[in-house]
Amino acid sequence: MTFTPGLIGAVASSSGGVALPAEAWVALESNTVSGSSTYTITFNSGWASYKDLVLVSYARGGGAASVMKMHFNNDTASNYGYQWLYGSPAAANGVDNDYIDFQWYGTSGYGNNFSCSVTYISDVNSTTNHKQTLTTVADNLASAGYTAFETNVWKSASAITEIDLTDYSGGTIAAGSRFDLYGLSTVVA
Repeated sequence: MTFTPGLIGAVASSSGGVALPAEAWVALESNTVSGSSTYTITFNSGWASYKDLVLVSYARGGGAASVMKMHFNNDTASNYGYQWLYGSPAAANGVDNDYIDFQWYGTSGYGNNFSCSVTYISDVNSTTNHKQTLTTVADNLASAGYTAFETNVWKSASAITEIDLTDYSGGTIAAGSRFDLYGLSTVVA
């Protein structure tokens, strides 16, 4: 599949240009792990004119039962909090915790299956608000099927200038994993 920076949801205007609906997704960057695995995926530019970002991933970790984590601006301290609901056909569970890492499920080592997740990151350029995210995940955990819904907060008022994605246990992100970043909602001056 080819990734072309551009618009999702845009419509042609009567003047021949492109009119942006309020919620158009503008493709900013795509990272695909090719050849061999990698340890980190980094996004660090291109969203200065957007209020929110959307990260779509199709990924797998290099080991079994891998979990991805996300950090902003190289902050790896205990400045993140999360809550999530998750379940499989067997049971539903939930967690509420204050944790050092910003977690989100996006990998699977079971049967070389890839997971899919969509993460909304709000107020990325704000210097007055903490940053919040909302992630939905589909995975094949233990071949049973798995879904999750997770909210996170980065307890910082800094604008986000870098997003780093790594494997939770320090392992690799498998070849074939793909991460697409979109800008959403133009910043109003």
